[in-house]
This record gives sequence, C-alpha cells and structure tokens, in this order.
Amino acid sequence: MKMLLLVLCAACSLGGKRPNFQYYVLGTHPPAHAADRPYAVSIRDVTVPGYLDREEMATRTVENRLVYSSTDRWAEPLEQAIERTLRENLVARGIAVQPHASPGVYELSLEVLRFERTGPDHVDLWARWTLTLDADVVDRGETRLRVATTGTDSRASAAALSEAVSQLASQIASLSRVVMR
Repeated sequence: MKMLLLVLCAACSLGGKRPNFQYYVLGTHPPAHAADRPYAVSIRDVTVPGYLDREEMATRTVENRLVYSSTDRWAEPLEQAIERTLRENLVARGIAVQPHASPGVYELSLEVLRFERTGPDHVDLWARWTLTLDADVVDRGETRLRVATTGTDSRASAAALSEAVSQLASQIASLSRVVMR
C-alpha cells in the first residue's frame, strides 16, 4: 500500500511545475466630488466579445493579433467585472443604480468592443452604449478611450482598465446631466 502511494505521488509530480497564476480585479475610481442626481439607472446588460470571454488577460500586439497571458488571469468573468465596476463608479458619481428596471428608471446597455492592453504603455476600452427609458431609446453612442499605463505589467494594465471604466462612468454621468431630466 505504501509503495502504491509513493508511485501515485511520484506520478503527480511528473506533470512539471505548477503554474503560478496571478489574479486581477477591476477597481473603482471615485471622483473628488459627486453631485446627487434626481434619477436612477439600471444596467440592463454588459456584453464582451467572445475573444475576451475567458480568464486569461489579452494583449493586442497588432491590429488583428492577440496574445493571451499564460500566468495573468481575471479573477471574475469580465462581463461581471465591468458591470460591477461601472455600477460602483456611477454610484460614486451620485447616480442611483437599481438592480432591476422599473417604470421611470433609465436602462443602460453596454456592448464592449475592446478591453485590452494595446501597446506597451496603454490600454483601450471601446464600447457602444444605449440608454432607454420605458423601452424608448433616449440616447446611444460609442465611446473610445485610451488610457496610459504606469508600467508594462498586468497589474498596471488592470489599473488602467479600471481607470477606463471610471472614465466611461464619468461620460455617462455627464451625458445624464443633459439627457436625464
């Protein structure tokens, strides 16, 4: 029996070195001052392209080529991470975010087109968004953000992507001053 246990332990160790994954989450970047808004928004859905719907962090090396990290991972599904971070950033800007749509509550849909490192010193967030009220489209648009990184590692990329979501929340909050009255 001891011999069998030793053989099994040896066989398990033959697989090589265990990967050392690093996990990253998006963070919130609250503004210095937030003004209360007299309206509420519900985030209906956030979608990401299939090539980003995975744990591995992506880097776009040229226009049509992606490289996935062998060690750096998102700690939660990217759609959920972006929605959570967008919600937190909107709340930090004084916008009430409700979990479900109801009459008189604006609904925000976000289609993420790019969300990745795109060079040694920046990341890109490209997204299309639609704002509706009681099933009527109030406004829609496309946002393209390029945010500088403070380094070349994945930690710097995750921080810059967090900043990009924060800037998107600021744009939505600014838009809401005009559209949502």
